[in-house]
Amino acid sequence: MHPNGQQARGDGRFGNIDRSGQSYDEGRLEAWSYGPGLIYQKFSRLFDVVMMGTITPIDDQNIHMRFCFTLPNQQSDAHTLYANAFRDEIVHQVNQDIPVWENKVYLEEPTLCDGDGPIAKYRKWSKQFYLA
Repeated sequence: MHPNGQQARGDGRFGNIDRSGQSYDEGRLEAWSYGPGLIYQKFSRLFDVVMMGTITPIDDQNIHMRFCFTLPNQQSDAHTLYANAFRDEIVHQVNQDIPVWENKVYLEEPTLCDGDGPIAKYRKWSKQFYLA
């Protein structure tokens, strides 16, 4: 737990389909958020990848986002190869999300679907970090 108790945690399974749409496999994702600016995620499949992300506001319209990835030393060469490819895919998907983020607007009551997860709970938790 974060020293100030400001932590959100998620743990669950996820499925992945490769870019061809033909190959599916299942993995596990554990995530911890320490305030709105620091997230730690562990992706587990045949291999493990740990990602730490930091988000720093620059001004009211811009942020600086950094990701740091680590891999366990004890993974086999083949699993390390897969883990590096998985890391590269995360970076690819984040780059695809940037145009969406650049055009996003805040909606008080957004339309959500079942796959969006507990957005309302996360928003409520996040409000404590913003000025009124």
